Amino acid sequence: MATSERTPLLVNSQLSGSYAAHFTPVASGWLYFSIISCVIGTSFSFGYSLGCVNTPAVVIQNVYKEWYSDAYDSSMPSSLVTLIWALTVSAYCLGGLITGCFGGLLADRFGRKKALMVGNILQIASTLLMFSSKWIQRYEVIIAARLICGFYGGIATVITPMYLNEIALPSLKGKVGTINQLMVVISLTLSQIFGLPQLLEQLSDSITSLRCR
Repeated sequence: MATSERTPLLVNSQLSGSYAAHFTPVASGWLYFSIISCVIGTSFSFGYSLGCVNTPAVVIQNVYKEWYSDAYDSSMPSSLVTLIWALTVSAYCLGGLITGCFGGLLADRFGRKKALMVGNILQIASTLLMFSSKWIQRYEVIIAARLICGFYGGIATVITPMYLNEIALPSLKGKVGTINQLMVVISLTLSQIFGLPQLLEQLSDSITSLRCR
């Protein structure tokens, strides 16, 4: 028998048996940092993206009408407004449906953290695309951004609870699981508040006044 085959797997042979009996997990700063980073980077962003288009619906539709009028020198038909708005809202759900079906495969193939990082890259790309729509002035850009954001949402929905449950201590699993959904609800509420037309009008007036100075 080779020498390596006779080498014990444990440095201390007295620790043979259940490893858990000799190991007591403790909460550390890195654990809390990982939990907070995860819920802010995924749960918060997911909830905000989910509801950010609901409250300012009329404002966004008016922007679509302005873009259409500038591009085609005619008013946008009401039926087309309804269709484009429905695509804007449902694109997020479609993207989430696609990646949600494969979220488990991504987690097993790339690991939990790397899969979440891929989702964050998609979210950043979606944000940049949404931001650029102001200058491109095409509603197709916003629909594409919502679709990409939906890809991220599907990944976040599947993998975030999985990752939090795996890194949490047994005594913290219930609390950590609650934090995930709590952060989604908080961000969803904030998206409704920040999307109020009154706030958007005040922000637009403030930006205009700063440009005139």
